[in-house]
Amino acid sequence: MERFFLRTIAIKEPVLRFICMKKSFFILTTFLMILSGFISGCSDDNFTTNPSHQLSFSADTLRFDTVFTTLSSATARLMVYNTNNKNLNINTITLKNSGSSGFRVNVDGMMGSRFEQIEIDKKDSLYIFVEVTLDPTDHDLPVRKEDILQFEYNGVIQQIILEAYGQDAIFWRGKCIESDTTLSADKPFVVYDSLVVRPNVRLRIDAGTRLFFHDKAQLIVEGSIAANGEAGNPVVMRGNRMDKLFPNLAYDQIPGQWGGIRFSAESYDNRFTHAEIRNTSWGIRFDSASIDRNKATFEYCKIQNSKDNLLYAESSQIRASNCEFTNSAGALLHLVGGSYEFTHCTLTNLYSFGMVQDNAIHLSNYKSDEAWNPIEMPLTKADFNNCIVWGKRSLEINLDQVSEHQYPDTPFHHHFNHCLLKAAGEDDENFSNTIWNEDPLFLAVGEDYIYDFRIDSLSPARQKGNPTYSNSYPIDLAGNPRIGTPDIGAYQWVEN
Repeated sequence: MERFFLRTIAIKEPVLRFICMKKSFFILTTFLMILSGFISGCSDDNFTTNPSHQLSFSADTLRFDTVFTTLSSATARLMVYNTNNKNLNINTITLKNSGSSGFRVNVDGMMGSRFEQIEIDKKDSLYIFVEVTLDPTDHDLPVRKEDILQFEYNGVIQQIILEAYGQDAIFWRGKCIESDTTLSADKPFVVYDSLVVRPNVRLRIDAGTRLFFHDKAQLIVEGSIAANGEAGNPVVMRGNRMDKLFPNLAYDQIPGQWGGIRFSAESYDNRFTHAEIRNTSWGIRFDSASIDRNKATFEYCKIQNSKDNLLYAESSQIRASNCEFTNSAGALLHLVGGSYEFTHCTLTNLYSFGMVQDNAIHLSNYKSDEAWNPIEMPLTKADFNNCIVWGKRSLEINLDQVSEHQYPDTPFHHHFNHCLLKAAGEDDENFSNTIWNEDPLFLAVGEDYIYDFRIDSLSPARQKGNPTYSNSYPIDLAGNPRIGTPDIGAYQWVEN
């Protein structure tokens, strides 16, 4: 019978350890080889040469808003996408009219006018940044300037149009108006630092004139201003940023773009007709003056978007009619003493850029000194006729009266007649024919930063005004006639 024997062989420990090390190294080497092959199989260093594999772009025309000549524009961004499954090599990116158009290009962190061998991985993208500085055009109206950004690869040529409108302007830095002056609408004015109207000097501003104020610039009026806009051709005072923060939000809609307007104590007889004043930091301020003389009159004006009070006045005589006062972080009207009359005005605060710090209308007959002691500021008159007062707060009127025990004889006269008010109350000697706490139903109230303070056909403000006042102001802010019983506010509803 044949037998099989199993012989046990004794292997010394060092030899066993060596065998195990050899085995581990073999396994590790094999794993790395397999992983390397896997990575190599996933990697695709080849570039497509197929002309059907083309780039796509975030825009086919890169448009700049109007640019003041000699000043650099804001930076615009163009996205270039390779949506293909292969890497793509762009042979050249060329600015065709380099050196003459005023456009400047940054590709992948490099400035220049011609770029070569720019690679974009599959499913990846490339940033291109563009700026422009335009030479003076010697024209009053904006002049179109164009260049072409051309991409060449795999026998394919793609082009993106670069477009800007150059606007010549008159630039002022620390400008003082020393004698009676008239500003025409031929070219806009760009103001740096300040524009000062000296005492006893009258600055007249023709219809269509535009004043653009740089960051923190201000208009200081020691003499007087007559802004003589016309329907459809207003005088405009605004910030000088012409670009957009977001595609749907221009800087022209954002408060805090420039300082504001300050009227000194000796300034009287200011008049604004068909004027638009917007995006200030601290609004319009009137220093304490005599209430026996007219400080300012506003007719057919839009005053909008302040980071502080929209209009602040101490001991002043001010009249406003057919005006829109809208949107501020502070009060729309903060009136401390004085004599005021607002007729057929829309005063609405739907501020979208932060918390609102005060009621839409703040009336007071005192102010406080440094030790918080009250100083009498008689409010002899504050009349609101056929006005809408609305906003986000539950109460949009603040009646801030000095203690009657301290100053029982300090006047605090105010009257709201035929007004729609954001407040819960009832009529008395200070409120007549009031519509309390009913939504005026404006056409647009801030969605996507769009506002339209005309009223809807179902608005409770319709045909609720007092004809006595509309007879004096028969045309509304939009140029529509007030016929019969008028609507409350600056706008008369009209059927489209």
